[in-house]
Amino acid sequence: MGYIILWGFILCNIEGVMYLTENITYHHGWNYWWSIAFNFLMVSMLRFHYSKPISAWIVSFVFTAFFVIYFHVPLPEH
Repeated sequence: MGYIILWGFILCNIEGVMYLTENITYHHGWNYWWSIAFNFLMVSMLRFHYSKPISAWIVSFVFTAFFVIYFHVPLPEH
């Protein structure tokens, strides 16, 4: 659990610095708060993948589908 919190904060701090220095922009309704949630989700999924890779792939697919649908991410047409 400490590993997830540590790396989640590291990733959030890196992105926070990039956001404050205007080296990153957000689109389709995404914002820094969504990034915080995503960073902790990503680190958690990495740990989950380490113990149960097939289950982690399935859960990751569901989360990816949610993000693509919820944020109306345009997909290539071909």
